[in-house]
This record gives sequence, C-alpha cells and structure tokens, in this order.
Amino acid sequence: MSVDPTRNVVVFQLGPDGDSAIAEAPTIADDCVRQAWDAVRRARSTEARDVTAIYSEWEPSASDQRFLAETFPSARLTYSFNRPDEAGWPAAFDAARHAMEDAMHARTVEHTVEQTRSEGELLPILWSPTDMLEALPHRTLVPGHLHLALAWVAPTPHGTIGMDHLTHHTRQQLGDPELDDLVDLAMENLRDGLHIDGEESRLGILLSLHRQGSIAAGAVALGDFHQQMSRHVDDDRLLVGLPCQELVLVTAAGSALASHVLETVANSPHAEGELAPTALLLDADGLRPATG
Repeated sequence: MSVDPTRNVVVFQLGPDGDSAIAEAPTIADDCVRQAWDAVRRARSTEARDVTAIYSEWEPSASDQRFLAETFPSARLTYSFNRPDEAGWPAAFDAARHAMEDAMHARTVEHTVEQTRSEGELLPILWSPTDMLEALPHRTLVPGHLHLALAWVAPTPHGTIGMDHLTHHTRQQLGDPELDDLVDLAMENLRDGLHIDGEESRLGILLSLHRQGSIAAGAVALGDFHQQMSRHVDDDRLLVGLPCQELVLVTAAGSALASHVLETVANSPHAEGELAPTALLLDADGLRPATG
C-alpha cells in the first residue's frame, strides 16, 4: 500500500490463479482508474476480459464507475476509502495517511512476530506489575514488584530486539506443555551466551551480565544466581540493578559501588516496556526491593 494518499493504487486481478497487475494514478482525477488501466495495458499484454477483480484504494468517481461497468462488467470491485466531495479532500487525505501508516506498522509488527517465532529462542522475560500479565503464563519473583514470563527473542532487521510473548493461547497451540518445562528450557537458553564482565576497583567489584544482541535480565531467576554472584563479589548480600532487559548489574550491597548501581537504575532511559528499571537486594532469603 502506498503511503501517499494523493496517488491511488489500483490492482487488477488477472484470471483465477492470483496473477495481478498494479498501477497508480492521481487520486482526485475523475478518470483515475481508467488511467491506471491504460498504464497496465501499456506495460503488459492483457485484455479487459482477463480481469476478474479490481481493487482501488479509493472509491472510483462516477465517471470511473461507468467505465468499470462498461469495460469489466463481470469483475468484482472493492475499495478502502470513500471518495469525498471536492471540499473534503484535505481531511480525507489526512485520515487516509494515518490509516495507511497504521496498516504498514501492523504489517511490520506481524512480520517481526513471525520472524522471532521462526528464528528466535525462548527466553525468560522480566515484567513489572501490569494487567497484561493476565494473558501470559508467568511466575512471581517478588510479590507486587517482579514477575517472570517467556518470549521468543531475536534481533530484527532494524537493529532492535523483537519479542513474541508466550500467551495462554500460544501455550494451548503448543499442546499445553508444563510451564516448569518451558521455564527450564528458557533458562538453559539464557545460560548459553550469557557473559559476565567484572570490574574491580578500590570501590569494590561491579559485575555486568549481558548477552550480545539479546535479553539478560532473566538471569536473576537462575537457580544458582545468588551463589555464583556472591562468589564473584565475595559478599552474601547483593545489590542487583536492572536498568533494562538487556543488562544486569551486581555489586555487594554494602560496597561503595552500590550508589552507582542505584543511580544507573534511576537514570535509565528504558522506562517503557515490560520491565521498569528496578533495583533489588538479594541474599540467602531471596529477592526483595532495594527500597521501600
């Protein structure tokens, strides 16, 4: 679909096998469809009798409707936008432009979902409280603060990270596998490719967990996360910063680096999305909010 509503796209279906010819012409022209048909005939050898259906983005004018009835008496006509009177064109073009942009965005999202499902890997996704969780199989990690769900994750052609979330409906389509089994699979996927970088200074030890071009925040739900992180920072009480889904910061709760982690979370630009920037305390008793 064209994103310029002043140019009307007309599609002529040729025969029963789905072959089609496409042309465009000025939308406001009374003979817009006729112009499009003339362009098709110049571009390829086809006859009016070959046309079985016609789609026009805009409703044809009265003149074009007569042309269609005379030239393609058996062809089915469909269109998307009503033709306004002469004074209504500016408003009609504006509304159509928004509709076209929304349709293109929807197709881009659909393509991304298809791509992530076919090419992505199932990973744990952290969520802050939201009504959307009602649609997702999930576990509660910190009551009232943090939840874990699943999604197929893959990089998109635009350089972003695409996620196709596992819903109750999707789970049914998969044959209702046990959530525990799916979580175990996602956790194993997460371990593969998880990088831990350590930075030691006079202020203490700061760990950064990430996966190249993917999601890492779900690492806080790994069964041995506390044991491994405590060993690295040599402290049982940990401060865990989650500024976004892609990064986990860990330091000893009592170290001088704790304020740096809290500031990183507080100043995170990733306030939108499934996970709000979050700081947690972690010890042998489990996870809890770092404040409040």
